[in-house]
Amino acid sequence: MNEQLPSLRMQAVHGVKWTGTSTIATSVLMYVKLAILAHLLSPKDFGLMAMVMVIIGLGQAFADLGFGTAIIWRQDVTSEQLSTLYWLNIIGGVAVFGIAVAISPLASAFFREPRLVNLMFWAAFIFPVTAIGQQFQVLLQKKLELDL
Repeated sequence: MNEQLPSLRMQAVHGVKWTGTSTIATSVLMYVKLAILAHLLSPKDFGLMAMVMVIIGLGQAFADLGFGTAIIWRQDVTSEQLSTLYWLNIIGGVAVFGIAVAISPLASAFFREPRLVNLMFWAAFIFPVTAIGQQFQVLLQKKLELDL
């Protein structure tokens, strides 16, 4: 049992290093992205993107549906269960995409901005695209190999 302790300790240290590195890198990239957008876009267009991100942010809160947490929590997940969860996650991503596109006219009316409908359509593609790789990221997190 003592032989497992150094291995577990090394895994934890490795996981903390990746978590810290990814958190710092994500924060820096987020601020760089905002600075570039603020420089390139007019104030009106930057505000339009902020409106889109409000809707996308709300959708991302529901996009995972808790599947990632279930995979991490459950110790012994079979390949059949992983396959089922993968396809459910894909279906969930496509469903959230559809909901975002469906409510885009309502958001457009609320913000009084007709260009929002078209932008929401393109921005909502983040949901099915993210769903494709989400399970792989969760499995790496579970093994403490990488935290993106």
